[in-house]
Amino acid sequence: MKNTRYSVRKVIFWCMCAAFLAVLIVSGIYEQHHSIKYQYRVVDDFSYQTLKEDQTVTASHTVTEEMAGKTVVFHTFDSYVDAKTDSRFLYHFGEKPLVGNSPGSYYHFIEIPEDTLGEKLTIRIKTVYPHKYSDTYQFMAGNTWDLVVSFLNKEMPNLITNLFILIFGVIMCSLYVVQRRMDLHGEKNLYFGLMSIVFVLWSNGSLFAEQLIFRNAVMQYYLNYFSLFLLLMIVILYIESIDDKIQCKFEFAMAAAAVVICVTLHFLGIKDFTETVWLFSILIGIDTVILIIHIIIQQKKYHTIGNTVLVLLIFGVLNVIDYVLRSTHVERYTMFTKIGLIIYVFISGYLGIRDMLNELVLAKESALLKKIAYLDNLTKQKNRYALEHDLKEMELSSLSIVSLDLNNLKTCNDTFGHTMGDRYIKGAADILDSVYQNVYRVGGDEFIALVSTRSKEVLLEKKKEMHKKIAEYNEKENAALFLQIASGYSSYQEGDASYEDILKRADKEMYRDKKQLKEKKKNDRDGEE
Repeated sequence: MKNTRYSVRKVIFWCMCAAFLAVLIVSGIYEQHHSIKYQYRVVDDFSYQTLKEDQTVTASHTVTEEMAGKTVVFHTFDSYVDAKTDSRFLYHFGEKPLVGNSPGSYYHFIEIPEDTLGEKLTIRIKTVYPHKYSDTYQFMAGNTWDLVVSFLNKEMPNLITNLFILIFGVIMCSLYVVQRRMDLHGEKNLYFGLMSIVFVLWSNGSLFAEQLIFRNAVMQYYLNYFSLFLLLMIVILYIESIDDKIQCKFEFAMAAAAVVICVTLHFLGIKDFTETVWLFSILIGIDTVILIIHIIIQQKKYHTIGNTVLVLLIFGVLNVIDYVLRSTHVERYTMFTKIGLIIYVFISGYLGIRDMLNELVLAKESALLKKIAYLDNLTKQKNRYALEHDLKEMELSSLSIVSLDLNNLKTCNDTFGHTMGDRYIKGAADILDSVYQNVYRVGGDEFIALVSTRSKEVLLEKKKEMHKKIAEYNEKENAALFLQIASGYSSYQEGDASYEDILKRADKEMYRDKKQLKEKKKNDRDGEE
């Protein structure tokens, strides 16, 4: 029952992933049309006119020599932007999305033509949400490339840590693929890898580097919130994958419910993600505290969840507290989790790789034991256990069984010793392997061959081929080791309930053949005398 419920939670999680991906694709197709081209100084003497009830700011500045022919850049949150000079319209950003009101957060690059020198530059910024409203902005002017490089340099510490976490996440997901192909249990590597990747997508939400990659603010908006929504659910699935005795049904349900509430309010046009993220953060913070308490209790029972998981969750709670109390931006909001995640990456990365290597050793040992259990040591053919296993996988209605028995083995052992007897068995096994595909040694001198056909012509042809190779073998070997193999075959008949019914008829035919071979040998000996 536990495994079934755990599977339901995984289905819910992957369904949410699929739905979020579909929205991202739609938002990616629905491109925003705005003028942006990627040639420094801070321009801090703009004049501002504010209209707070409409969350609108109009910033104006005379186009100076430092601005003409250059690019003016500034950053907004959830705002529509228009820019013009006295003689022309320069820039527009923010078509109303299909769902919601926010056009996203963006770095705006406005090229100022050289021939507008002395004209008045007017930039109108209308912010969608009151709590995002600002009556001043930082404007910079300069060469576009210099501005781009300056932003990237400023973000470099974040980019380097995020790149490290992203690479680690991809490695862990790749390890999971390798483990799946080797039939090893590697789900914890999958969810830890996904956790790292999703965290990077979330923490990149307000970085300029992400704008360079996607160049679509609405898609960035959804990517930022969807990754935030999925993060705790991935953490819970990761914790459960460490040990199937650990069940976090309530915590997962609470996280999923918080996501459903925010998504429903957004797509019904009641409240956008930006307006409900504070509620989501509080619910997730409470859920994380409950999860920490649950893990501490479970840790006392099973001792399978490491203390590093608790450290990671505690850093996550600190993030929520920091966000709710200080309403900081994403790069600040992710700082505590990033520190905790990097610590956890180093520790869990080492432990994960160590566990995988241990599983590989155990898998090799298991394969070796299976090989020993299913193989006959002398002939290297499969044994009776392998026969029973393989018969379960075969279609009974198209099966034929050949029963085979060595004559004269006891005489060979008594006369020449067991070393020669082993040689006798090995010679017979080699012949049988060359004639039949699936041969099993089921006793000292007993063999069974499985043939996936009911054609008598094919079975008779194989019997003739076997006798021919026996004759060739006897010509090369000492006459005292004269090899004889009695055989009998039978195919599936209507009414056969199992392979034993077929085998009984094959054994009956084999004993008849064995008797005939002995009589023939006796007659040949009498004729020589």
